Amino acid sequence: MINSLRLGQDEVVEERPFSSPDHIVIDKVVLRTMIDEIHRHMFQIQGSQEAKYAYFFPTESRWQKRLLLLQPEELTEQDDVVIVGFFGKISADASPEVKDQILTIGKTLCQQLWQIPEILAYSTWLLADELNYANLVVLKSEDAIAQWRHTTPHIKAKDILSPQYYDCVRIYNGRCHFDPHQDRRVINFMRVKYWDYRVSPTWHAVRDLELSYG
Repeated sequence: MINSLRLGQDEVVEERPFSSPDHIVIDKVVLRTMIDEIHRHMFQIQGSQEAKYAYFFPTESRWQKRLLLLQPEELTEQDDVVIVGFFGKISADASPEVKDQILTIGKTLCQQLWQIPEILAYSTWLLADELNYANLVVLKSEDAIAQWRHTTPHIKAKDILSPQYYDCVRIYNGRCHFDPHQDRRVINFMRVKYWDYRVSPTWHAVRDLELSYG
């Protein structure tokens, strides 16, 4: 089991720049923009009776943005939702075999998400560096996080492939006041967790947050 280091809100670990609190400001803007895009697509399909909705930009085979509205009707009715945001730095040493496995597991995971009612939306964006991606999961409750984590593809990706595929990872937990009838959406971040797979044992830290953004 990996021991967690507790970081203060402004604490800096000099040898782990990916865990700098400066990233929080940038990451939350990315997550807010992703949530705004979910809102925009919800508005577009209102009244269309869409039970499921998938969007890929520019194309499904070579997408830079992927959005799955898994429960659009449920999402419309939710005033407050749980969010999980993921940022990972892909390792330059990741083998082609590991990259293929990550791609395959990603497709399988997306297929299984449609079967989990507690997950309302899932979004992935290619970041500005044109190499790494941000993921956002929108869920009905904290309990849904455990259900999602225990899916077979997610377990394999997290425990086996992630240490071979990523150098380091940041994961945010929070909530969002998500009223689809209003333009203002307030995000409350509760914590950010860090993993550095470049060292053995893996370096892991948690930073509690008291940040709102809306």
